Amino acid sequence: MHVYVIVNKVMFGREALGIFSSPENAQKYMDRFAGKTGYFCDSEKSFIRGYYQPPHHVFAAHTYDHADDVHLLEGIYAELSQAQRAAGRYGQIIEFAIDSPEDKQISMNE
Repeated sequence: MHVYVIVNKVMFGREALGIFSSPENAQKYMDRFAGKTGYFCDSEKSFIRGYYQPPHHVFAAHTYDHADDVHLLEGIYAELSQAQRAAGRYGQIIEFAIDSPEDKQISMNE
């Protein structure tokens, strides 16, 4: 399944801010977010790795870049265990409900 990921492009990082089912929904959120915060963000078309069954949540895996001290989006996964492996040590996983970016939980691999 294809999704549209809004990513924050502040400094050297690339962190997922929301995951959407359509480019129109992604654009609406991006316009609101950038207007409120002034942050630069972008929409990227991606896909969910693994078997995804709506309406379950998805997991955005972020690897940790020690040199720049930032997290970088690695991919979107259907299962938490897949996202944890992809994020690696010190990685970050953000659990999202599609089309509902306020409904998220953040966890860290340590």
